[in-house]
Amino acid sequence: MGFFQKVKGFFGYGILDIDVQAASTTIDRHNPFVMGKLVITAKNDDFIEKVTMKVEEVWRKKDINGNPVNENFRLGDLEFDVQQNLAQGETFSLDFHLPLTLVKSFDDQLRDQGGVIGAAGKLSSLLKSEKSNFWLDTTVHVKSATFEPNKCIELFLS
Repeated sequence: MGFFQKVKGFFGYGILDIDVQAASTTIDRHNPFVMGKLVITAKNDDFIEKVTMKVEEVWRKKDINGNPVNENFRLGDLEFDVQQNLAQGETFSLDFHLPLTLVKSFDDQLRDQGGVIGAAGKLSSLLKSEKSNFWLDTTVHVKSATFEPNKCIELFLS
């Protein structure tokens, strides 16, 4: 292996192809879970120790002075203890089902009550410019890399 291959491997770049095939990129509000298939293709010979998956909500709003405020909430996580050698060009796949626990802001709780209180919650949410993004982050822990390769896809709430 050449010098540059070793440097790329140290940083976790170019040693694996990670493909997250989610059955749907939409999270159902009433039955929140993410399911799908993870396909890992090795570009070099390597040893996979474990695979971790987590779903996070990045919640952005503005405070009273108009300054942006960000909060991260972990909605669910999953870990697979793989312990497997992969040869160059070999693929490995995992099926996953990741249950989630959704977090509601105070304005969302007001909005769910309906009526005048619900309208107040909608107005408050609008004034604060509340926005949420949901991310599925998959990290493959390999023996040869200090910085593990990962793949991140955006999910949406219905």
